[in-house]
Amino acid sequence: SYQVPDGTTIIGMSAFANSTLSSISLPNTLEFIDEVAFANCSNLKSFALPASVLEIGNNAFDLCYEDCNDDYNYYKSVATVAQDIQIPADSKLSRLGNRALPFAKKVFISKFLTQNIRKAIGNPMVTVDKDNPVYSSQDGVLYNKKKTELIMFPSCKGGTFKCPGSVVKVDSLAFDDNRDLIKIVFNKGLRVIQDNAFTNCQSLTEVELPATLVELNGNVWNVRPEFTNNLEKVTVDKNSPLFCSINGVLFSKDKKRIIVYPQGKGGDTYIVPEGVETIGARAFWGCNLKKVVLPKSLREIEKEAFSECLFLKRIDIPAAVEFIGVDCFYKYFEQDSLVNVYFHSAEAPTFEESEMGSARFFVPKKSMDSYKEMIDPSYEIKGY
Repeated sequence: SYQVPDGTTIIGMSAFANSTLSSISLPNTLEFIDEVAFANCSNLKSFALPASVLEIGNNAFDLCYEDCNDDYNYYKSVATVAQDIQIPADSKLSRLGNRALPFAKKVFISKFLTQNIRKAIGNPMVTVDKDNPVYSSQDGVLYNKKKTELIMFPSCKGGTFKCPGSVVKVDSLAFDDNRDLIKIVFNKGLRVIQDNAFTNCQSLTEVELPATLVELNGNVWNVRPEFTNNLEKVTVDKNSPLFCSINGVLFSKDKKRIIVYPQGKGGDTYIVPEGVETIGARAFWGCNLKKVVLPKSLREIEKEAFSECLFLKRIDIPAAVEFIGVDCFYKYFEQDSLVNVYFHSAEAPTFEESEMGSARFFVPKKSMDSYKEMIDPSYEIKGY
């Protein structure tokens, strides 16, 4: 343990970084904590910030600072480490740097903190000073002042969450890394769910969407392959003019576009209904299917549509497909586990880029030259 002397106003850059401290006492004269001041202090599980602190720099209490660019280490650390950071109700804290408090379990947002909150903290329980002009909170959830925007949902909250009817927009990463939430019900009024809103929500099994929703795509439900995804169904109000749900799978209203196939949905095989023309970006991302049957009506497969499908060994691309997006079959952890992709068109479709992930290609023998012009030469291409 260590007691910082009274009269100290600044704790400098890297001052305690990588130390084995398990306890520290900070003086009431302290005003500034510089970048990475307590970075990687993994034994420091609890401490109190004096009300006098005005600013905390980038990565000041980041417990995996050296691995910031390594997603796997980052998420592994989040799962096992949390800090009890006590911020007093009379706090004068007015600035938090990027990832200043990424592992805090609870955060008090003073009336002076009006920017950069989402980049500064992880997904803790939040309490906002009632006089803060920008933010508000309810039951630990962070909103904008008028509660029209859901900014951050605590990773420790579980059960069923019924979103307030005032919410119009759900921000990117709003539910990021929640381990216990099972069901989310969005009320009428919601219009936008941004990309990656539900990233790594491992226990989430069901989401109910309202008729008012106008913006959503397959990027919202990503769960990293080393985690388990239990999402079984996405339902939508039958009065929605833009979306519909068939057996828990989300489609456009006209059923010409498949948007989301829930990653935890049971079964080994899925037959995409005839009439579907587009497989949306990341539509099947991370699903456990062993076989996907594509319809003759299919025209387009967008980027990363089948990325991280670890059990998918073969897929047949119908002759009518005209476009295939980048990294359709990408696998981060099992890049040597290849998908056998069989093309049935005499002419190669247009590829967004020549890179398509972990795959080998089988094409009509008479069309080998056509496909070789479009596909990166590093890929194995065989005729049949």
